[in-house]
Amino acid sequence: MGMPLNIPLLRLAACLTLLSVLGCDGSSTSPDDPDPGVAIVPATATVIAGEASVFTAQVSHSEETQVVWSVSGGEYEADGLSLLWTAPMEPGSHVIEVALASGAAEASADVEVVAQEGTLREDFNEFLGTLETLPEGFQVTGEDGSGTQIEEGFNPFTGVSLLADGDDASFEGFGAFSNGSGGHSFGIRERGDTDLRESRLFLEYTNTADRAIVGFKVWYDVEVWLWGQRANRIRLKYNRETSGFSDLPDLASTDNPRGAAPEDDRGTRLDGLLPENRETVELTLDLLSAASVPDADGDPIGALGPGEVAYFRWQYSNTSGDGGSLRSGLAINNLLIVPIYADD
Repeated sequence: MGMPLNIPLLRLAACLTLLSVLGCDGSSTSPDDPDPGVAIVPATATVIAGEASVFTAQVSHSEETQVVWSVSGGEYEADGLSLLWTAPMEPGSHVIEVALASGAAEASADVEVVAQEGTLREDFNEFLGTLETLPEGFQVTGEDGSGTQIEEGFNPFTGVSLLADGDDASFEGFGAFSNGSGGHSFGIRERGDTDLRESRLFLEYTNTADRAIVGFKVWYDVEVWLWGQRANRIRLKYNRETSGFSDLPDLASTDNPRGAAPEDDRGTRLDGLLPENRETVELTLDLLSAASVPDADGDPIGALGPGEVAYFRWQYSNTSGDGGSLRSGLAINNLLIVPIYADD
């Protein structure tokens, strides 16, 4: 005769087996269940500098909807499982990461930032304050006190002015202004020993694409290296020819970041790379808008077609209220021009 069945023990064993499969709240904890996961779509991307792209977090095997985003560069706006990422202006590699708020899973996406076709970038580091070292596409005009033009033999170039040279650094004429460690800036100071006047810096820009350019995004820094009695300013204009600029309005007019020097500080040499001595100009030019970039008649200057040429011109000038003989040494640096195409 067999052992009698112990019904209560059988029931207990069955319950213990069931609890090993179900959690205390009844949820499954089977070792066969997959772990929570998250992925970013797309996992790899190529983005044009300055452009925006959307990345999405896809959660699997979890009810969790709260995620934490992080990026290695650029700017972003997170909205739950969606991320709007704006690429930086510098080409390079970046990583976008996301993690479940609980920390149960994380993922990353690799992004390569590339320059827009036709982008022009100039840091003037190879400019040595000579005509021969002007960057490709750039040209200058100016004259001395007697009206002799550069093409007639007047030489306004003054080489490299180093901050460490103190009062021996002239920071005048057309020169390379430098603190000795941060590269060079394209510097301008009128009068002085060089007696430069009517100074202009031109950039010839050619549309090398097979589509029309309808606008530009433009960035550059205006720096002060010699603090003068006059503040002075840098003005920007755009035209389809090298002449006729006097009939066009300024697209940007940037005063000396420090203004006119107090009497006791006149002639002080400054480090133009320090934040207090520089101002970044950022503007968007709409070539199809008369309010943005008009021609001499007040009409839109118009799109720049494939193969066509236009000119950006920077002018050193007095600013409102300027007086006295000592001008400020100003500089242009970190120029970036990004075209906007008709089909963008």
